Amino acid sequence: MSLEQSDLQIDGHAIELRVCAEDPLNDFLPSVGRLDRYRIPSGAGIRVDDGYSEGMEVPIFYDPLLAKLVVHGATRAEAIQKMKAAIADYEVEGVSTTLPFGRFVMDHPAFNSADFDTNFIKHYYTPELLLENRQAGAAVAAKLALHLHLSQKRNLRVAKQVASRWPTRTK
Repeated sequence: MSLEQSDLQIDGHAIELRVCAEDPLNDFLPSVGRLDRYRIPSGAGIRVDDGYSEGMEVPIFYDPLLAKLVVHGATRAEAIQKMKAAIADYEVEGVSTTLPFGRFVMDHPAFNSADFDTNFIKHYYTPELLLENRQAGAAVAAKLALHLHLSQKRNLRVAKQVASRWPTRTK
């Protein structure tokens, strides 16, 4: 190689999430089935290396890896936010995936502060915590939807009755 170590420079922060057809609520057991919906996120600083497409079958006979989701940001915090957005934009239906677990990790204070080791799951994760996070997120979404509905309802006004120029029919 013509490059020297001194020629290399660190440029930002990258995070990779292995998107596997595994169920984080069931001890990460493989999840098999048809990918009824499979839409990958895209955008600046987002890369997806995958080998699946919508309609394909995920078999039990092979590694359950669907894709590697990689994001890049100027800082660790920016990369974490970008990963959260990419996870939210990733659509998979038909099999369980590690995407909800990835979101759990991105939200966890130990991960955000980089104060963790390879025992992260052992120390910080239980399926119950993942369910609690999902329920909290669903509650926030429901409250937001109700707020938007009520604010739009206030803006809607029934039009005043206007006399019609059409003749009325009498018997």
